[in-house]
Amino acid sequence: MSKIIEEKVESFRDQKTEEQRFTMRYIFKYFFYNLVHLERKRYLYTAYDLTERPGKAIQRYLVCTIGIIFCAFAMIANAQNPIQSFIETDTDTLGYFARFGKNKQLPKRFEKQTLIALSYFPELVNTKIDFILNNDITPLASIPSVWSVFKIPSDRTYLITISSQSIELLNPILLNNLTYNAQIGVLGHELSHVCDFQTWNLFDFIKHVLKNISSTYLDQFEYNTDKICIDHGLGYQLKAWSLDTRQKLGIKRFMSESDIKNGRERYMNPNTIDRFMAQDTLYNAFKNQ
Repeated sequence: MSKIIEEKVESFRDQKTEEQRFTMRYIFKYFFYNLVHLERKRYLYTAYDLTERPGKAIQRYLVCTIGIIFCAFAMIANAQNPIQSFIETDTDTLGYFARFGKNKQLPKRFEKQTLIALSYFPELVNTKIDFILNNDITPLASIPSVWSVFKIPSDRTYLITISSQSIELLNPILLNNLTYNAQIGVLGHELSHVCDFQTWNLFDFIKHVLKNISSTYLDQFEYNTDKICIDHGLGYQLKAWSLDTRQKLGIKRFMSESDIKNGRERYMNPNTIDRFMAQDTLYNAFKNQ
């Protein structure tokens, strides 16, 4: 058994990149492949195992249990500790976060904010992402490059566009006009899109394009993206973005639960973000503050 697992480990290391081994989906995939699918007839629990070979059955049960516990601890270790507010004048953090700029074309004007946001997405450390400043109506957007949709996730390049000039209505919520923590929050939202895209194949991208005509689909798509951002530890920064944009656009109704009751909430309201953070153990340290 140990020899088989060693061979699988070596094969796993050869086939997966550093980025892919780091992500939890491959940890789960590896464990359950070896513990469930590998030589199925020998290692599945059977009545014969339990009655004739109880010691072996208990041993395999313990191995499975340890594997599941390992996965759970690895998930916790992979999560970043939330910080309620980053300080813009803290220049010492730039060197610390610099290692997250690997394979990234960073926007010089927002370099530190981008690196901080990237630090909450360690699974993207080897993913090629280009941050591009342009003049576009949409303040920020995330898309894979044209040919990337035909490639495996580890070989893709993603483009995150940051608009410097939009229409008069949206100019107040351009990245340059947001508060520091709101900037980190919206960059985290865009990186959450990239995380989501990394789980897609070509047909998922095609379906996404076709479904874009549905406002209901877009509501759910952006809402789920906010949830990914919260799960990665940037809930407070996402809330800062939610508050900042709604205040600058003067849309007071978004400060309440009215849209939620009407079944429409594309980007999470501050109250919704608070609710999800209250349910997430990642934010336990701040619950009594």
